[in-house]
Amino acid sequence: MDKRSMPEKFSLETVMKESGFTEMEKEQFDEVFTLKDLGVSARVLQNWSENGLLIEKERGKDMNHKFNFIELMWLKIILELRQYGFPLEKIKRVKECIVKRKSFPELYNWKTDEEIVDGIYTKWIKPEIDKKQFRASILKSDTIKKIKNKKYLPLQFFILDYLQQRHNAKILISEYGDAGHYVEGEFVPNIRDILDKESYLSIPIYKLVLNFIKDEKNFELIPQSGILTNEEIQILVLIRTGWFKDITITFKNNKPLYLEAKQNIDIVKEARLYELFLTGAYEEITVINKNGNLVSSTKITKIKFQ
Repeated sequence: MDKRSMPEKFSLETVMKESGFTEMEKEQFDEVFTLKDLGVSARVLQNWSENGLLIEKERGKDMNHKFNFIELMWLKIILELRQYGFPLEKIKRVKECIVKRKSFPELYNWKTDEEIVDGIYTKWIKPEIDKKQFRASILKSDTIKKIKNKKYLPLQFFILDYLQQRHNAKILISEYGDAGHYVEGEFVPNIRDILDKESYLSIPIYKLVLNFIKDEKNFELIPQSGILTNEEIQILVLIRTGWFKDITITFKNNKPLYLEAKQNIDIVKEARLYELFLTGAYEEITVINKNGNLVSSTKITKIKFQ
């Protein structure tokens, strides 16, 4: 395979675009979530705030907080830890691990410029980009400095990484509050030694996202968030209508290729066959006759995803 040549200089934006993390600085949602979405009282939230558990930012003194998606996910994690009996002091340690802003070198413990370049290339850069050219261009530019100074919430990175890759990702939390991200044999940060010696709690990231999606009041927010693809949203909309007897989805390379939705129609009560023809919203029709009379029809709608 021919390697694609690289420009002599890279900006941080170029690197992040190549790595697929151009959305890191954007929130999946604005601050649209309230205490009702969290499911705890204002008194409990006040207690969490006084104990330093909330993500640091400017807040109103009246405690009428509104949260963005990442904050909501963090508060849901606190709620789950409390249900498991975690004391607030240990949860504060968890907060230091997964919602205190860190740069990628801090998160992955990359100590030298070479380790930073190699780490970024190995994890995120497309293989058709020549590694030597990539390394030389990055090291000659001021991108390394920017990468060291650019800080993100680890939890935001964990969730975004999951949404892009859909791999089996988990947040692991030791009994003493040390926490990190686990995916495909890799611990970020490297907390393997800690977890080998201590009991720990595992919170699958898909569980956090799934619980959010299952809440019907959030459904209208999903299209703007990137949580689901357009095809997945289309499938959910069809299912939620309740119109169809069967829905068959064909996948290729873990992506939906096309969908067949089967709908039973009572010809006698709802429509004559010619009325069904006039709608045009079908690709296949099966007609059921009983004693010479049209009784019902099965309409199959086929949708091919782009």
